[in-house]
Amino acid sequence: MAPAPCRAASVKRRRRCARSRARNGSLCRQVAYFARSDQRCPRAFGRPENSLARAGVRRNTAASAVGAGRKCAAYAEPGRTQPPRETSLYLRTGAIDVWPFRRRDDKLEYLLLRTSQEKADRWFGGGRFWQVPGDFMKEDESVVSCVERALAAVNLSAASIWAVEHTYTIYNRRFDEMQLLMVTAAEVRGDSSVSLSWEHSESRWCSAEECNRILGFRGLLEGLHWTRQYVTEVSAPLPELRLK
Repeated sequence: MAPAPCRAASVKRRRRCARSRARNGSLCRQVAYFARSDQRCPRAFGRPENSLARAGVRRNTAASAVGAGRKCAAYAEPGRTQPPRETSLYLRTGAIDVWPFRRRDDKLEYLLLRTSQEKADRWFGGGRFWQVPGDFMKEDESVVSCVERALAAVNLSAASIWAVEHTYTIYNRRFDEMQLLMVTAAEVRGDSSVSLSWEHSESRWCSAEECNRILGFRGLLEGLHWTRQYVTEVSAPLPELRLK
């Protein structure tokens, strides 16, 4: 007659089965979540976790809005009974920096704008800084149209518009979001005086050396560097980078 099964072995088998059921249920919940939110589940498809997802940054799509407030067990730390709370921070695309430049008497100059004290007090803790014109692309708007609109806001028009081979990411405290910015450059026509809205109190045409001295943000300094490398200080800019 076969010996009676060991009680300890039966307990271990039951525990293994319970753990297996828990894992399978968790995986099914993950697949269902990502199917609803139009994202790929890193564990269900055998891919490494996306670094933005680990940081709590949601994709800027309509699907991410559908998935708002849902939890994903794929990012739960070992031993946690509840997955981390989803945050409201997300990555926004469609932001454009425009580097207006002009050539006068063999001098190359770039336009900088200084934030007003009212804007600084409202969103930036009172800190004023220099920046370049820019805006967000509207729905179904082209890059060229967005650049022309940003220039028109300061009473300028473009003779040529260039895509600079550079983008950068920032946290914008005004909008409480991460932003991915595309860098462009535009050679402006004539000697039109720059008009300012309430957001800016001062404008200045500067040499590249002056820009490097008064700019404070890494993204702007990098944008100027690559604008010079690709557009303004090369004998023949790449024609494929010319948008207008």
